[in-house]
Amino acid sequence: MKNMIEYISSKTKNKKIIAVGNPPYQENNGVFGKGSKAIYPYFMNKLIASNKIDMVKLVLPARWFSSTKGRPKAFRVGMVKDGRIKTLTYFERSQDIFPTVRVQGGICFIHWDKNHRGQALFRYKNEAFSTDLAQFDIILDDPFFARIVNKILDSWDGEFIANQACSTEPFGIESFYFKRNEGATAESTDAIKCYTKGRKINFIKRTTIKKNSDKIDDWKVAIPKAYSTDSGRFTLPTHQIFLIEKGAVCTATYNILCSFKTKAEAEKLIAYLGTNFARYLLGLRKLTQDIPKDRWSWVPCLDLKKDWNDEKLFAQFGLSKEEQEHIEKKIEEWS
Repeated sequence: MKNMIEYISSKTKNKKIIAVGNPPYQENNGVFGKGSKAIYPYFMNKLIASNKIDMVKLVLPARWFSSTKGRPKAFRVGMVKDGRIKTLTYFERSQDIFPTVRVQGGICFIHWDKNHRGQALFRYKNEAFSTDLAQFDIILDDPFFARIVNKILDSWDGEFIANQACSTEPFGIESFYFKRNEGATAESTDAIKCYTKGRKINFIKRTTIKKNSDKIDDWKVAIPKAYSTDSGRFTLPTHQIFLIEKGAVCTATYNILCSFKTKAEAEKLIAYLGTNFARYLLGLRKLTQDIPKDRWSWVPCLDLKKDWNDEKLFAQFGLSKEEQEHIEKKIEEWS
């Protein structure tokens, strides 16, 4: 790439050089998805590192907007710090650009300008607005989003669900554990239930559990570690949030959001997480199928001695009628 840039520069003399393209998104190593490393950051970073290129306009997957790990996250941090993104155009459904290709998290057109400083112009559907990409730890794609998030963060000084959620493999049991290991039987000494893919129940010895063993006898609120549909945005349906009873655990197919001594509290959390309010705040951070704990960073941990519904939540956080309608509209779109 360096030699190519040098060659073009020698031919163009004092003319501006604009790099335009649609680089490969990930390594072709025979492994699709998680096992394939993202390589589009490499192309973008190499181009902007050259002092000979004035503008870069690339088509990229948009998952770097909210990625929590690896190159996409490092790419977001670097691009925001660089501060020279002039325009971002976001397509929630990759099929709107590539009819035969489905890219999780959608597609974006990124326009980097060597001489640009200040806010970026964000284009989404029929809207365009200026935004400070460094305002949050992720990039939001709607001006309403920032308005609502700021209102909630300014009025809430307690914990968020992400503070209580377990990391991956909540009990240290891999998703494929029962394919590689012989489990226990229901009659085995010290046997406890273990939920696996499809909420199928196997049995495992309690003494096998070394991680979060103190939560075994709690009531636990569980979700899939990943969930997606054919829609552009990936929200989590209410029926995917379920209760794991006392004396039971799960494999890494699921994650545990919170655990409680009483069943009533756990059930109230499930009801709360099923509201449009909570699903919206999750959806803001969930562009792809994965649901790591940080996706819940904007969902407040509320007093579960109370019963919560959208009407009470909107009043609790002072959301206007316009903001309420926006949340309801977005949940309908994402679902």
